[in-house]
Amino acid sequence: MNLRSAMVVALIALAQPGLASDDPKVANCEATADIARMAMLERKKGQNQDEATAFLMSDAAQIDALYHQVVPAMVGWIYTLEAQHLNESAVTAFRAQCLDYAS
Repeated sequence: MNLRSAMVVALIALAQPGLASDDPKVANCEATADIARMAMLERKKGQNQDEATAFLMSDAAQIDALYHQVVPAMVGWIYTLEAQHLNESAVTAFRAQCLDYAS
């Protein structure tokens, strides 16, 4: 895991709001992985980083306001990835790192 990824995972771990999962860590990792997926879709649609961040923070994205604090970091991470890594494997890898993070 590179330093930027570690920082993103650490930031995400701090968010940990209570969701409808029995395990808050799993719920948190699933929610943040969904944000990564949505950011990836915005990038693939040709949106720049600021446009993607603005959209994900808007009501249209339907992201719980408790996660708005991590949106800029997640979008920033997605925009550092090379084009060939913009696929579900990146989201799966993020989710695994999040779940493995010792909080």
